[in-house]
Amino acid sequence: MKNKRFHMFVIKNTIAITLPAIGVFLVLIFMFMKYPVFDRVRTNKMGNIEHVGDRLATSYASDTRNVEYTAHDLYYTGFQYHVDDKMKGAYYYSIQGDELLLYLVETKDPKIHIDKLTVKGRIVKDASSTEYIMSQLAAQSGMDVQLLKQYACVYIISEPDYPRAFITMLYVIFFLPVVLCILIFSYTLLVWVQPALHSQVRQLAVYGDPAVIIKEINAELAYHLLFHYNNIYITDNYMIISHITKTEVIKLDYVKYLSKNLVEKKRLFHKDGFVYRLTMSNPDKLFCEVDFTSEELIDQVVFYIRGEKA
Repeated sequence: MKNKRFHMFVIKNTIAITLPAIGVFLVLIFMFMKYPVFDRVRTNKMGNIEHVGDRLATSYASDTRNVEYTAHDLYYTGFQYHVDDKMKGAYYYSIQGDELLLYLVETKDPKIHIDKLTVKGRIVKDASSTEYIMSQLAAQSGMDVQLLKQYACVYIISEPDYPRAFITMLYVIFFLPVVLCILIFSYTLLVWVQPALHSQVRQLAVYGDPAVIIKEINAELAYHLLFHYNNIYITDNYMIISHITKTEVIKLDYVKYLSKNLVEKKRLFHKDGFVYRLTMSNPDKLFCEVDFTSEELIDQVVFYIRGEKA
């Protein structure tokens, strides 16, 4: 661990950058655990069972209203479903045991008879529509309307009412952060093994092979650390400034100009004040500014930088 200190800087930067995404994921986990959202939108698969109407009534009462049911011998009632003068579906019925079930099927070209259809829809309680359709079917077939209504289920399985878009959006909202967190974890492991692959480490290419530079920095941090204060490290050949979201590396041989200035600086959570700003530059490859709170501290840093250049 001692010889991988630079690795820790890069890992810290990676975690800091991705922390908001991880936070969102944890909040979503808490919300989904506290509020059973998925239970309310899950699709209850029903087989070819008896007393389907009772099962639909139970699901409706428990607020589990999305259902998938395989129906046989569906007959077109002659009634259609329109939205904004556009046909969106048609009403069908089937006989299951001693029950008459109604389905609102998404179609623009209703067929008179459908042998078998797996209906994925939402349970809708629509007594008025059911009674009207039953009365019309009774009139067409010559059956007693009251007898027909007695066997008719008041619940309709409606394909147009099935919330496909909402369910898709819900799963995307939940699983996208999951995938993101997996990628973040994988990327963090990869950066730990090969920190030279980190996007921020590309800055080291100006000094040579990043992988070689990282080994040199780790070795010098372990055995040749000359100065350390908070997030600033100075070794024989390098100055490392470890910020929360990035790590700056300055090779001391590349520092050609040094300047110290007293400048006014606005701070986010503090009163405005003055800081000592150290500027390190090289016309070809380097420009870096670091702020210090005291002149004594900046003088110490300048001493070690100039000492290594002397």
